[in-house]
Order: sequence, then C-alpha cells, then structure tokens
Amino acid sequence: MEKYAVVIGAILVFIVGILNVFILIKHNRKSTFVNYITQERIRYLIELRAKISDFCTLMQEENYCNQESNKLKNGIFLLLNPEYEDWDYYIMEQIKRIINTKDVDERILHIDKLILKSQFLFKLEWDGIQHEAINGNLNNKKKIELSQLNLDKYSKHDGKNK
Repeated sequence: MEKYAVVIGAILVFIVGILNVFILIKHNRKSTFVNYITQERIRYLIELRAKISDFCTLMQEENYCNQESNKLKNGIFLLLNPEYEDWDYYIMEQIKRIINTKDVDERILHIDKLILKSQFLFKLEWDGIQHEAINGNLNNKKKIELSQLNLDKYSKHDGKNK
C-alpha cells in the first residue's frame, strides 16, 4: 500500500511540475509580447516627436523648402492613422493647414496648435504605455477613457490660449 502511495505521489508531483512549466511558458510569452509592444510604441513616439519637431522648425522659416516639408509631412502621415477622427486625424489636418498657410505669423499660430495637439497625443500614448506595462493590453473601454480624458484636457488648455 505504501508503494502505491509513493508512486501516486511521484506521479502527481510530476504532473504538477509539467503543468507549472506550461503555465510559465505561457506567462513568459505574454510578458515578452507586452514588452516588445511597449518598446516599439516608445520607439514610435520618439520617431514621431522628432519628425514633428523637425517639421515645425522648418515651417517657421519664411522661405522653407517645399521638398523637405513634403518629406517630413509624408513621414509624419505614415506614422499616423487616418481611419478615425481622433488625435492622428487632427494632427494631419493641422499639418495641412500649416503647409497651405503662406503668412509666417499665421503659420506660427498653426504650428503652436500642432505642437499642443502633439503634446496631448504623446501624453495619451505614454499613459497607454504605462497602463500596458502594468496591466497588459488596453481594452477598448480603457482606450476610449484615456483618449477622452486627454481630449478634455486639451480642450480646456486650448480654450485658455485663444
């Protein structure tokens, strides 16, 4: 009888050990995926910030180079999603306004708005990165909540600057 108990105990320990290995592998894959996505989003923010900064600097010049402005505009547009009327769309529209504005002083006002919108987009993305790092993937409800929160903050801030 004792032999059976020892054998059954050993089999149970073996099964539990195998299950732990599978659970650990699954958890590690999820963690690796979340870490990869987080790193890529940070790279995306750095690249977008640099392109918008370069674009704004160039467009403040009275006689800017159209070829260079188009290159920067296209680089920015390729990093943004035109599908929805959200932050990305508003930034693309602001860039179009800047390019179509010939008066330097008026163009600088549009540049200031682009910078402000971009700051709130970056804040939104950073909040999303932090949430994902702590809790894993953002669900749609949380994405909408973060976006609305930053949109409200932007609206309040933009209203003060008018």
